Amino acid sequence: MQAKLYALRKEMGYTQSEVAKAINISTNAYLQKEKGSREFTLTEMFNIANFFNKELCDIFQPRNITK
Repeated sequence: MQAKLYALRKEMGYTQSEVAKAINISTNAYLQKEKGSREFTLTEMFNIANFFNKELCDIFQPRNITK
C-alpha cells in the first residue's frame, strides 16, 4: 500500500476518482495502485507529485529494498 499517498490524498480532501482523473488513468487502476496491487509508472508518480505539489520522496516509498 502507498500509505503516504493515501494519507496525503485524504488530508487534502481528494477522492481516488479525482486523483485518477488528474493523472489520466481509470479509478479502478488508481485504486489498485494505491493499495499496492499494481505499481505506478514513473510518469504517473511524477504526475501525482505535480498534482499535490510535492517531491516524489514525500509521497512514494520503495516497495522492496534488498541488501
